[in-house]
Amino acid sequence: MGLHTGTMRTGMDQRRSMWIRLGWWVWRRVVLCMYVCVCWIRKQWPIASGNGGMMGTGTDQRRSMWTRDTVMASIHAGNLGLEYVDLYLIHWPLKLIQDEFRGPVPIECIATMDLKAVWEGMEECQTLGLTKSIGVSNFSSKKIQQILSFAKIPPAVNQIEMNPNWQQKKITEFCKANGILVTAYSPLGAFGNRSWGHNRVMECDILQNIAKSKGKTVAQISLRWLYEQGVSIAVKSFNVERMKQNLDIFDWSLTQEELKKIDQIPQRRHVYLIGTMALEHNDIMDEIDAELD
Repeated sequence: MGLHTGTMRTGMDQRRSMWIRLGWWVWRRVVLCMYVCVCWIRKQWPIASGNGGMMGTGTDQRRSMWTRDTVMASIHAGNLGLEYVDLYLIHWPLKLIQDEFRGPVPIECIATMDLKAVWEGMEECQTLGLTKSIGVSNFSSKKIQQILSFAKIPPAVNQIEMNPNWQQKKITEFCKANGILVTAYSPLGAFGNRSWGHNRVMECDILQNIAKSKGKTVAQISLRWLYEQGVSIAVKSFNVERMKQNLDIFDWSLTQEELKKIDQIPQRRHVYLIGTMALEHNDIMDEIDAELD
C-alpha cells in the first residue's frame, strides 16, 4: 500500500511538506516501505536525502522509502534530492506539447505518442540506474501489448483507476497474465477531491452494510477488497487517524458472501481524459478513453 501525495492544490506548499513528514512518521512504524507519489509535487523539494531532505538523511531512510515519478510531470530524481526513483511511469499514452502541464489542455497541444521511442527512453533510464523499475499508467491492454511486442524490459506496473465501483477485471487479468503489477489509484473514488473525485464508493449501500456488520469503515472495506485482488494501492489522506485506519486492513478478511455482494456493485468508470485533462473532443483522447472502458 502506498501513501499517495498527488493532486495537492497549489498554495499548499507548507501544509504539503508537513503532511508528507507526518505520513512518513505514521507509516514507517507499520510498513517496511513507503510509497511516495511525487508526480504532481510542483515545488521539487528534496524528499529523502541531502541537505533539507524531508525524510531526514542517511541510506537507511532512503531504502525504507519507495518513490514513484511519472514522465508527464517533468520532475526528476535530482530535483527531489534523490539519486534515483524506484518506479518511473508513462502517465498517459499521449504526448502533450507544453513546457509545463496546464489544464485544460488545448487541442493543438495534444499529439500521438511515439510509444516505441518513449519506451526505449524509459529502458535507458533503468539501464543508467536513474530508476529501479519502469511502467505505465492508464494504459489499456491493447497499448501494453504494443509495448510487449518490442520491449527489452517489460512494464513492471500499470497504474489505473480501480475501486469496488470500477473493478477493472479485464485489464487486471491481462496484467497478471503478463507479470505486470496493477496499482489502484482512486481506491476510495478520490472522495473529497473537488476537482474530479466522487462519493459513489464511500456512499455505496453494499459497502456501508458490510462495513457496519464487520465494525470497519467503508474505506477499510474498499482497501481490503483491493488488497485481496492482489493489487497495490495508492491511497491519500490528510488525517492522521484515517492514515492509521487505512493501514488496519491486514489482520482480517472478507467472506466469500461479502465478496459476491461487492461483485454485484454496478460498475461505473469516473476518470476520462475528456472532461478532466481537456474539455474539447479530439481523436487521440477519444481513442484512449474508449480503449479504457
